Amino acid sequence: MMYFALIAVGILAGLLGGLIGTGGCSVMLPILHFGFGVGTPAAIGTTLFAVIFTAASGAWGHLAKRNLDARAAFWLGGGGLLGVLLGSWVFSYAAKAHLPVLDLVLGVLFLWPATRMLWEGLFRRTAPRGEGTQIPGGRVAKFIFGSIIGIATGVVG
Repeated sequence: MMYFALIAVGILAGLLGGLIGTGGCSVMLPILHFGFGVGTPAAIGTTLFAVIFTAASGAWGHLAKRNLDARAAFWLGGGGLLGVLLGSWVFSYAAKAHLPVLDLVLGVLFLWPATRMLWEGLFRRTAPRGEGTQIPGGRVAKFIFGSIIGIATGVVG
């Protein structure tokens, strides 16, 4: 029975990953950790590995539809790669030292985007911005932003 539940979690995470670009971290990790009692390090590691497939599938679909700012992807991805390596190192240190701060960081990093989405959903008074073809900002800003997101991803999956 548990295998069917895990398959359902994977399908839900993949479906949300394809629809709105999230799923692994925001769906799979909390369900594994709180629903199935999987320890934080194992839940994060499992989520990070599983998201490889959903991210690759979603990226391929957007590439095929030409929904891609290649220059932004290069700078964001480069920064993200370095950030995730640093974040993974921080995670490894925290997990080996059994630091309870890992769950706190995990909670804060989940709470911040959830609060932001709720706020914008409830109180946004202006019309959403139109769709563009390029992501604004310079190369350095994109690299730094990618690094920050990479660090967060490396730490919490």
